[in-house]
Amino acid sequence: IASYQVEVGDTVSIREKSKQQLRIQGALALSAQRSPVEWVDVNTEKLEGLFRSYPMREELPKEINENLIVELYSK
Repeated sequence: IASYQVEVGDTVSIREKSKQQLRIQGALALSAQRSPVEWVDVNTEKLEGLFRSYPMREELPKEINENLIVELYSK
């Protein structure tokens, strides 16, 4: 569900019938190129992740423009 609010301790996984979709495989390939983050534990074999904590502002990538996010959700 795209609008689902994930809480600390939640596990998010890919449904069995969706695991072979090209967009899922593409996202996995893209995520393999990124550095792991402290607030999410990812199990690439099971295609699931555990949300450990909310990230601190300092932990977010510098290229995130918070003003654009606020502008998107204020419409």
